Amino acid sequence: GGINFFNDQAGDAKLNTTTANLNVAYHVFLTNHSTLGGALTAGGGQKSIKPGDLTWGNQYDGVNYNNALPTGESISNSNFSFFDIGAGLLYTYKKSERYMTGNDQRSINAGAALYHVNRPNNSFINDEKLQMRGSAFVTAIIGLGNSHISAVPALYYNRQGTNQELLAGSYLKKVFSEDSHYTNLMHASAVSLGVFYRNRDAVIVKGLFEKGSYSAGIAYDVNVSSLSEVSKRRGGFEIFIRFTTPSPFSQSKSRI
Repeated sequence: GGINFFNDQAGDAKLNTTTANLNVAYHVFLTNHSTLGGALTAGGGQKSIKPGDLTWGNQYDGVNYNNALPTGESISNSNFSFFDIGAGLLYTYKKSERYMTGNDQRSINAGAALYHVNRPNNSFINDEKLQMRGSAFVTAIIGLGNSHISAVPALYYNRQGTNQELLAGSYLKKVFSEDSHYTNLMHASAVSLGVFYRNRDAVIVKGLFEKGSYSAGIAYDVNVSSLSEVSKRRGGFEIFIRFTTPSPFSQSKSRI
């Protein structure tokens, strides 16, 4: 189970998007090393805009901009709420050395999901519905034997209507300590640095710190598309903090 909260503000009109979702999943064992899971997500959100902060072509009098002139636009609803649902599947394979000295871990996650199944409202000026979005991904952790370094490659694909996105790249992860196997007094810690490429759009540099059930990360994307003439290669800065509830099935047990 999990809860996601998201807030974003963009543009001169301060387009504000806030969403919150509840996620529930159930996983079954296929073999000693693999599982298959199904999940549902449901939640809602709100979008708002300040149309008075926008400028329009009709407000240019031929020489200068004049905000006293009518915009010629009709935005009757500058704030609306919506309900959203989705579903997905996840396959996981994991086989690994228990101790850092071996570091021969091999794990793969592959999943697919469908979002906006109910096609919620997505317009300030009419009853335009949000199109369903399909998503697929593959991630892996490949330990470099007899070292504390692992490669963490990933591939993500999204498609919504005629729009699509492809993102690929990898982290390099260094583990500084592992969980204590008997006392549970020490928690694993690691630092990861990564570079990803969003096809024909941006290069993304990411950093991640993990300590036990806690994680914190930052990312910055550098625009490399034709839009860079306007963006000056500037992109978006992101930061996140995550807490993962420990699984009751993964608690250390004493050996005889």
